[in-house]
Amino acid sequence: MKTTALATLGLLIALCAGVSAQTTTPTTAPTAAPVMPTNFTSPLPLLIIQTGGKTIVDEPKTPGTLAVISKAAGSTNRPGDTPTGFNGPIGIEVRGTTSQRFPKKQYLLETRDQNGKDVSVSLLGLPPGSNWVLLASYTDPSLLRDAVGYNLSRRMGHYASRTVPVEVMLNGQYQGVYTLAEKLEAGPNRIALGKQGVLLQITPADRVKPGAISFKLPESGTVFVIESPKGKALSAAAKAEIEQFTAAFAAQLYHPDPAHPEKTYLDYVDLDALVDFVLLNEFLKNADALYASTYVTRDLPAKGTPASGAQGKLVFGPVWDLDRSMGNSGRADLDATSGWTFQQGLFTEVLYDNPTFVRRFTQRWHNLRRSGVIEGVFADLDRDARLLADPARRNFARWPVAGTTVIRGTPAAGRYPEEVADLKAWLTARAQWMDTHIDALIKPGW
Repeated sequence: MKTTALATLGLLIALCAGVSAQTTTPTTAPTAAPVMPTNFTSPLPLLIIQTGGKTIVDEPKTPGTLAVISKAAGSTNRPGDTPTGFNGPIGIEVRGTTSQRFPKKQYLLETRDQNGKDVSVSLLGLPPGSNWVLLASYTDPSLLRDAVGYNLSRRMGHYASRTVPVEVMLNGQYQGVYTLAEKLEAGPNRIALGKQGVLLQITPADRVKPGAISFKLPESGTVFVIESPKGKALSAAAKAEIEQFTAAFAAQLYHPDPAHPEKTYLDYVDLDALVDFVLLNEFLKNADALYASTYVTRDLPAKGTPASGAQGKLVFGPVWDLDRSMGNSGRADLDATSGWTFQQGLFTEVLYDNPTFVRRFTQRWHNLRRSGVIEGVFADLDRDARLLADPARRNFARWPVAGTTVIRGTPAAGRYPEEVADLKAWLTARAQWMDTHIDALIKPGW
């Protein structure tokens, strides 16, 4: 057990907050939108959004319409084509925190019926839902990092937001390449939780929205927002129980009771999910993991029924927001392909001293390598990069970041093929480093 763990937690959180604020500030940004063609052909689906010229803001949602143009695979799409998918009302707002300062905005869409009520629909073959995210990837010149991380998570057997690359037209103006993604939320086609299920998010205190229900761990100051249930569906007693259980997990992790050695942090957390969450973020070196955009679920059994499996325990995941990973964080230690990121980090530093966790961690990596999961991620990346080749040229004509530093501390952005090659090279070197060094995490006697 590391005796300095608790003393350093507050400092770690402060350092993470400082790094996040500094490294996501663009040092150079386009000042005027170039004139872009409005009659082009694309292998990607097109999303045609109209708001009647109304400005889109961060709450409330601006009413508008969405028309989806997506012909059969192998065909191309034009902005003037007849819609082939959803064609109806939406509400749209700007989303994100730091990303709102960038010229290329991210959006949250809510599909609606003719009466303005939200309605679940299937967009581009994805399971039905009413809340959708358009990821801008402005800070990711490969346009691929989020999709790479989500594809890896699904290949590891976990739910992650399903995505489709698209091109967007807004009020007749070309907006570039976006990633249409499912919003992370509890629901039958999203995060499957029972009636007693809870969805939590770890987030910095200054990002907690007014009216959100949250709590803070007493030792580390970590803030958890209760994303679901909300409002009247969450009683004061239920909130107190969630807070106490989560605090007990953290306390047991750092302060195991020597009088009760049979009790461990594993009484509070699903080990397999925790191993996979840390392993994915360790492989990809995700700067935001356990600082922001970190989701945790807890699915309680229905009243009168016994708990089984992971029920009642904290389950880390789904993963989210991976644009500041894979060599794109602006921090030299994170962007290097060598080193263990979470050996000194919130919650996780103690885990690397735990033989049960470390043995499972190393075994899981070797299993992923033997089963071809990592190679499958490269296949996904190659497929998406080929599809994006021509649209990426339009995107970077609209948002000319080549030669500029978007995230402070990272190299100036290159041309799209170079960025894809650099991403693949980083992932290859990272996997090879982990192959060589992961067994050394197992200490003598374990």
